Amino acid sequence: MNLRVEFHGLDGNANAVKLGELRFDGEKITATAKALERVLREPIILPKSGGTLHATTDPVRFMESLCFHYKSPYFMASKARRS
Repeated sequence: MNLRVEFHGLDGNANAVKLGELRFDGEKITATAKALERVLREPIILPKSGGTLHATTDPVRFMESLCFHYKSPYFMASKARRS
C-alpha cells in the first residue's frame, strides 16, 4: 500500500505553500523535505487511549493519523492518499 501525505504552511506573507510530503512505499516512510524528518521521529499521542503511534512500528496508522495531529493553519497535514 502506497500512501502520501502533503504538508502545508504559511509563508511570510500569509500565503499557503506546500512544505513537502511524507511517502509510505509499503516498507518505510520517507520525507521529501529535511524539516519533515522530525515529524517521523515524534510519536503521535492518541488522546482517548493515551497510547502512541510511531512511524516505524505502525506506519499505516501513523500516516492516516497525521491529518488529525497536525491541523494548525501554520503547519497542516493533508489526509493520507493512495498513490
